[in-house]
Amino acid sequence: MRSVITSMAVAVGAIIFTIGCSATAPTATPTPEQLIIGRWSQVNGSEVFRFFSSGDLDLSTPTLLGRSNLQGKYRFVGTSEIRVEINNLLGTTTALYELRFSGDRMTMRGANGAVTEYARAP
Repeated sequence: MRSVITSMAVAVGAIIFTIGCSATAPTATPTPEQLIIGRWSQVNGSEVFRFFSSGDLDLSTPTLLGRSNLQGKYRFVGTSEIRVEINNLLGTTTALYELRFSGDRMTMRGANGAVTEYARAP
């Protein structure tokens, strides 16, 4: 009788241990600061942003002579807004954008209300 109870206790303990080890810990939802990192191609357009964790960015845009590759900086101001500073031939252009993320898509809404959608690119 004692060996049956001991065997059952060991079996229950093993089951509980197995369940505990196989359960996955809940994953934290990525923040906008994490989601923005990477390369983003404009949907229905040809702009390409690349955001780095250092706060640097690259912007590739079409021009009459091909493509223009610009560098700049970005930083979050609030939880879903970024300030972008792009260096160009005339100096630095600064803009604020409201960001929204959904899956592999990012939308940027400018101060003028214009919305541009980007898809995460490889």
